[in-house]
Amino acid sequence: MWLDGQAIGYIGELHPRWRQSEGWQQAPVLFELELEPLLQRELVQAQPVHRHQPVQRDLAVVLPERVAHAELLATVRGADPPVGSPTCVCLIFTGPSPTGS
Repeated sequence: MWLDGQAIGYIGELHPRWRQSEGWQQAPVLFELELEPLLQRELVQAQPVHRHQPVQRDLAVVLPERVAHAELLATVRGADPPVGSPTCVCLIFTGPSPTGS
């Protein structure tokens, strides 16, 4: 492992011969770190999390094929209250609809 161009440690799996001699199915991962270079770095300070996190939502609609892409976007973008932004049409499914129409 490297920090600012300096080797500060190693990481790897236990040699298969030693793993097999212990009867382990999976090799343990081992590491060794030089503590001093890590202690010299400035610690990251925790930041408060905003109470209202942004939400990403999918909106699925069933429309007749004659409804144009631009018409759909204009309707969604002009909704009151707003649906959100940015708005894009990511998938158009054609075929039997869940409503049977």
